[in-house]
Amino acid sequence: MTFFLAVNLILLVYIFVQSYFYDKIGNSFSEKIWAVFTCLYIYFGHISAFKFAIRTSYLYNLDKENIRMCNILNVQKNEEKYLSELIEKDELTNVFNRATGEKLVKDLIDKKIEFTLCVVDLDGLKYVNDNMGHKQGDDYIINIANILKHHIRHDRDILFRYGGDEFVIAFIDSKSLDIGRRMLLINNFILKKSQELSIPMQISYGYQSSDGFNDFESIFTQADKYMYQMKKLHKQLNPKIARIY
Repeated sequence: MTFFLAVNLILLVYIFVQSYFYDKIGNSFSEKIWAVFTCLYIYFGHISAFKFAIRTSYLYNLDKENIRMCNILNVQKNEEKYLSELIEKDELTNVFNRATGEKLVKDLIDKKIEFTLCVVDLDGLKYVNDNMGHKQGDDYIINIANILKHHIRHDRDILFRYGGDEFVIAFIDSKSLDIGRRMLLINNFILKKSQELSIPMQISYGYQSSDGFNDFESIFTQADKYMYQMKKLHKQLNPKIARIY
């Protein structure tokens, strides 16, 4: 509209000047015709300017509406992402929850993608909760989750919290020997972290390849069995702390 008003002002000045010269005595007929012609030209120019102003105003408002709609869509997208994380993630550790994790692993089975399932159990969590408080118990869980997240391949492997003191990792396209070395490295890292935080942290774990299995439950049961064998071994090797398991 600013453009339209500016054009109008120029046109009015021009018409005034033309009118002044039109009434002047001594003007030739051709000069008067030219004055009339230019006034008509100005009139149609005024209409064109008016149309242009309306179109520009419409496009400006349309652009504002597009920006508003983009902002609304971005807000909705962020809300959907937040709600999706609430549904899929474990609130305490921010890893996948059991329902989401099992679904992702079952998808691997359906797609015939080979993986190794590792069941991780937090040794002595009940002892920490009962003797050091639930805040320390939560810190124990969170620290283990963060360490596990740090040692998996985020673009391939699947990590989820199975229960209160259990996590499950699906290592995709990994040989059992590689998993054994990796889990040993993780456990050593946890023992060092335990000394730093003065929280008795240690894990027991067991793993099973998906090769030869057709369902999640069977793979999990076998890996869980190996995990309990390690937990039993931990108690035998260190009877002094067996009471905390």
